Amino acid sequence: MARHTSFRIGGPAEVFVWPGDTSQFIRICTTCWEMGFPLTILGDGSNVLISDAGIRGVVVQTGGLSRLTLHSDGRINVGAGVRLYKVTRAARKAGLSGIAFAYGIPGTIGGAIYMNAGAFEHDIGEICESVDVLQLSGKRLTRTHDEMAFGYRTSVVQAEGDIVLEATLQLTPDADPAQIWNEMHELSERRKRSQPLAYPSAGSAFKRPPGNYAAKLIDECGLRGFTLGNAQVSEKHTGFIINRGGARAAEVLQLIEYVRQRVHEHSGIWLEPEIRMLGFERGT
Repeated sequence: MARHTSFRIGGPAEVFVWPGDTSQFIRICTTCWEMGFPLTILGDGSNVLISDAGIRGVVVQTGGLSRLTLHSDGRINVGAGVRLYKVTRAARKAGLSGIAFAYGIPGTIGGAIYMNAGAFEHDIGEICESVDVLQLSGKRLTRTHDEMAFGYRTSVVQAEGDIVLEATLQLTPDADPAQIWNEMHELSERRKRSQPLAYPSAGSAFKRPPGNYAAKLIDECGLRGFTLGNAQVSEKHTGFIINRGGARAAEVLQLIEYVRQRVHEHSGIWLEPEIRMLGFERGT
C-alpha cells in the first residue's frame, strides 16, 4: 500500500481492486458486504496512514469513478475518484469561480467530501449542492447539502458509513479564467513557501483545536524538527509529520502520540489527528 499513499508508507492489502466504472464499483462493494469481507475505500491515499501490517480484506480504489461534467449554470457533476486539481483546472477553463482554494489540496473529490477538506478559510462543503452515496444497505441515494451536515473536517458520511459516489458542486459562472488562474497561482505559491512539499506526508497531521492552531502549540513545545526513526515533525511547518525516507507506520504513530502528549502537558489541549488510520487492528 506504500505505492498508493502520499506518505509512501503501508504494508500489503490482502486484495486490491480498481473498478473501471461506477456499476463495477457498486457491485464489488455490495458483494463484499454480502460475503462479510472487510471493505476499505481508498481515493488518492493522501490523508491516510496505513499500518506496516497492511489492510485486511478488500481495498477498493475509486479511480474509476471519473465522471466530470460541467454545466452552463455553474454546476459540476464530478465522480468521487476525480482528483481535486483536475476539477479546479476544468473550472478555471470554463470560467467557473469558487473552487480556487482547493487548487493544490491533494486527493479526490470523494475524500474531500468525506472529510470536508478545505484551505485558506474555505471548504468543499460551501460549494457542495448534493452528494450521491452508496449506503451500507446497498441502497443508492442523493443527500442534499443540508443532509450532508458539513462541519470542520467532517460530514454525515463519516458517521453513517456512506460511500461517496459522485458530487454536484455549485460554482459561479462567467468569471475571468485569467483572474481565477492568478488566484490559484497565488495560493499555490503560498503552499510552496509554507508546507514541506518536498517530503512524503499525509498533509496536516492534526485538526485545528478551537481558538488555536496545532502548529503553534507544537512549536511552543520545542518540537520543530523532532525526529523518531525516519518520521519527523517538519521543520518547515510543525503541523506536518513527514517521511524522511523509509519511515514505518509504527514510527509515525508513536510520533503522533508523543506530540499529543507533549502538547497536552504544555497547554492542556489534546490534539485530534486529522490523518485517517487504516489497518492498525492487525498491529503496527
